[in-house]
Amino acid sequence: MIPTTLKALDEEAIPVFITQDAQQLAQGFASQQATPAKSNQVYRNTLAVLAVKNYLQILGISTDVAHCDSWNPMMRVMVNTADLDIVGQGRLECRPLSTEELQANPPTCYIPTEVQGDRIGYVVVHLEETEATLLGFAPNVDAEQFPLSQLQPFSDLLPHIHRVTLEDVEAKITTLSNWFNSAVEAGWYALEDLLKTPEMLVQYRQSSRASSESRQRAKVISSTTETDILLVGTITAPTDFTAANTPMGIQLKIHPSAPQSDLPSGLQLRLFDETGTTLMEAINTENHRLVKLDFEAEIGDRFDIQIQWPNIQGEHTVITERFVV
Repeated sequence: MIPTTLKALDEEAIPVFITQDAQQLAQGFASQQATPAKSNQVYRNTLAVLAVKNYLQILGISTDVAHCDSWNPMMRVMVNTADLDIVGQGRLECRPLSTEELQANPPTCYIPTEVQGDRIGYVVVHLEETEATLLGFAPNVDAEQFPLSQLQPFSDLLPHIHRVTLEDVEAKITTLSNWFNSAVEAGWYALEDLLKTPEMLVQYRQSSRASSESRQRAKVISSTTETDILLVGTITAPTDFTAANTPMGIQLKIHPSAPQSDLPSGLQLRLFDETGTTLMEAINTENHRLVKLDFEAEIGDRFDIQIQWPNIQGEHTVITERFVV
């Protein structure tokens, strides 16, 4: 039974019948997994995505599962994801909720760290044997255990989707050349503000490109009690870098913020062009404290990087950052 604090939310919840076709598709995805726990996770994630997809389809909202991580066999293995692409808007995360979680005190929904921050919203879907209930949604999430008491009514989701535009997505792209004009996107800081000791600052500055036309910024991509994992970007340009076809030096590094700390074993840093083609990659195989890529690009070039490493659940933490020079 829904806790008293969620009665109002329950009154606006949307029941969706789980079809036999949905069950068969979810079972097919689940059968490809290596362990019973992973099979169950994929089965429930798939049902949650299909429940939201089917209801949005009734409302005339276009969705595309073909380009979702939840429909990608490799990504399903590595990541706990239940994403659904809303055409022209971005991706919703459709998180399954068990009856046990719903009856907990207080009730919370588990939302993995790797799916936080790259979604236009989060829908909580209570799954039962033949019925899914769309309980509500959250525009943003910043913790793995999200309190259901903070959910907004599902009826507010559609206005929220319509408010999200492609410009909002573009705003998440880091424009490196703007750093020369002191225009820095939220989340990026001076390196000295994030490193734990002055000695580390000297060490990592010595390993960076040395140029009066260089700009460097850093951001935290993951935190633990011992250290933060930092992404450090450095852009180096000739004097007249506004000229067409002028190559710019780009360096991207991953390293811990604390002394005597190592990067996760197996951490991978990959560079993709705007078509999704892999251009470069670096892999931490022996607990090195630094993984980096060096390359050149021109004004207007777009690229993505993906950082991933195995987590304690046996899956992968995956973080994507988008850039334009």
